[in-house]
Amino acid sequence: MQQIVEDIYQDDKSIPHNKASHSEILILILADLSTDYRCFKIATTFNKFGYSPTILCDKPLHPLGSKWNPFKVQILTKENHFQGFFKAWLLFHFRLTPILFRTTSSIWIIEDGAPLFWAALIGKIRGKNIIYDAREILLHTPAIQNRLSRFWLWAIWLKLGENFASSLLTVSPGFANYYRKKHPDKNIFLVPNVPSQNHPGKNTKNFISVMTDAKILPNNINTIKLIYTGALRPGSGLIQTIQAISNTPEYHLDIYGAGSEDIILKSLVNQLKLVERVKFFGSIPFEKLPKVISEAHIGLHLLESTCLSFDLTLSNKIFDYVHQGIPVLLSNTKAHQDFNIEAKIGIVLNSFESLDILNGLKEIRNQYSEFQLNCQKATEIWNWENFEPQIKSALAIYA
Repeated sequence: MQQIVEDIYQDDKSIPHNKASHSEILILILADLSTDYRCFKIATTFNKFGYSPTILCDKPLHPLGSKWNPFKVQILTKENHFQGFFKAWLLFHFRLTPILFRTTSSIWIIEDGAPLFWAALIGKIRGKNIIYDAREILLHTPAIQNRLSRFWLWAIWLKLGENFASSLLTVSPGFANYYRKKHPDKNIFLVPNVPSQNHPGKNTKNFISVMTDAKILPNNINTIKLIYTGALRPGSGLIQTIQAISNTPEYHLDIYGAGSEDIILKSLVNQLKLVERVKFFGSIPFEKLPKVISEAHIGLHLLESTCLSFDLTLSNKIFDYVHQGIPVLLSNTKAHQDFNIEAKIGIVLNSFESLDILNGLKEIRNQYSEFQLNCQKATEIWNWENFEPQIKSALAIYA
């Protein structure tokens, strides 16, 4: 964890405002912009540093609203990629190409690997500066690593794209170490996917008083509300959690998100007759998450270590929970173990057995006030403003 402190507090290279002021900067993203708080934070930071962000994206699931007014947003497809990824991907690149050949912007930010190679190639041809925001180790995710043809196509796509990129941002210490070993000649900047200290809806009350004000004392109440936010995909740990709480009526679970495991999870809930205690709310815009999280008691992030990317990632949902003052039940990935040794914001499980999950929940309840205080302390380090100097350093290279 010492590397984290060094990454936060390394020399802050400022950008000369006479060079950055009003300069356009492109952000390319094939993700749901309406739920993508990271892209919003990055665009806001660029704006703060004197740039005018233009975001090129596919169709968002939810209306973007006035919060995006400071930025120019161009939607390049008529359908969201969840409705058909390959079609959206093709249309996105088809409409993206002439824009990239016309733009006068000298800095392009590529969010994740889907548009990486093509955009980085055009950027290389045109002499542009490419920053790759590597949110995951895409080649080592379940959707790619176990499918040989898909693996080799993406391996070529990512290798060439990363080579064309001038520098990388990434979201966890494990990812930063991975990319530094892979690309020792490139600048790698750690920018975890953490909330802003001034996030709309942030819980500004004293964390301990929140529990008292609501008359919810974890050791003697009848209903403990669990919450999960994020993708509903294999390896989320939700199946094991639902099975674990099926015979413990005090636990209720709210699930916010969408994905390929949605039907399986709902079928399991119906089979176990838990529809009154386990509820699905779908994906919601990121600005609505703080309120629903603050109304829960314990956050869940039981990501199974089924691939290198999962083992090394520090998901935004952990920090979303922590910033609302609720402790977290974590799986035993390397990243979770390392993080919780320092932060102590919850319990890391040894296994996905039902008894282990229930014991973990009980342990959080027994030490609830301590974990809440640790959440509060963690936000003082793990907040967006503390890592903004990393983005400034990445931009300063090109100023």
